[in-house]
Amino acid sequence: MSMLVLLTISPESVDTDIGDLEKRVRLEVEKKGSLIKIEREPVAFGLFSLKVTALLEENPDLLNKLEDSLSNIGGVKSVQVKSVSRSF
Repeated sequence: MSMLVLLTISPESVDTDIGDLEKRVRLEVEKKGSLIKIEREPVAFGLFSLKVTALLEENPDLLNKLEDSLSNIGGVKSVQVKSVSRSF
């Protein structure tokens, strides 16, 4: 079975290159599972967060590893898991 995961990634500042950050997030997600989509969501005054939807194998350790690897990307302030649901 798989799980559908929705994450929100916040950049460190408005100076963070959101395009570059999106590319690096895409690479990390694809190492662990399948990327469904990435959307840019305006936060305030030119600051955007990334909403990431991914499909991962059902394994809590895999989700933790993904969170850790995304958190370690330069320019990332925080990673929040918004939802996790089973996918068949």
